[in-house]
Amino acid sequence: MTVGELIAQLRKLDPELLVVLSEDEEGNGFSPLAETSAGWFIPADADYYDDDDEDYEPYEGHVKAVCLWP
Repeated sequence: MTVGELIAQLRKLDPELLVVLSEDEEGNGFSPLAETSAGWFIPADADYYDDDDEDYEPYEGHVKAVCLWP
């Protein structure tokens, strides 16, 4: 899902609703959304590096992404 697709879905909802995140695909727990950050997603490792991480260098195959943090 892209940011644009997420915005389109969120525009259909009441802006006063609380945003919660599922802890896993089975819905075994939920937490409120606490913050967002921009960074890099590494699909091969299922890992993420924040733009503020000074030790990270993007490589081929790494994807610019937004992370939603519980």
